[in-house]
Amino acid sequence: MLEQTSIDLFINDYEVEELNDRMSDKAEVDPFQQFKLDLTQRYLKRVLNNSSLEQGGRFYGAWWQSIPSEYRPLISLNGDYVVELDYSTIHIHLLYALSKTKCSLEDHYVFGRLTRVFVLRQRRC
Repeated sequence: MLEQTSIDLFINDYEVEELNDRMSDKAEVDPFQQFKLDLTQRYLKRVLNNSSLEQGGRFYGAWWQSIPSEYRPLISLNGDYVVELDYSTIHIHLLYALSKTKCSLEDHYVFGRLTRVFVLRQRRC
C-alpha cells in the first residue's frame, strides 16, 4: 500500500527550508533524529524489545514520525489531508466500553476503592 500511496506535506519551499532548519537543530542535540525532511523515507521497520517477538516492539523509520507535531496536520495521502486522532486514555475507555459503562469521573484513571483512598491521602498532604 505504501508503494501505491502518495504521502506528502502541504507546505511551500520556504516552509520546507524552515522545517529542515528545525530538524537540523534537533539532530545536533539528538544524533538519532533525522536532520532534514526526506520524503523517500516512507517505509517502517519494526524494532523488537529484547530481540523477542514475545515482548512487542515499535515501528520506526518513516519521515512523518520525525517531523515536529505541528506539521502533522499538513500531511496528505493521495492529495487529501489526514486527521491525527488523539487517543488519550484509550485503554481506560476501551475497558469501560467492554463493561458497557461510562466513566463519571473527570480523571479516567481514578477508579476503584484503592484509588479513592490514594486520592484522599493526597488531598490531605
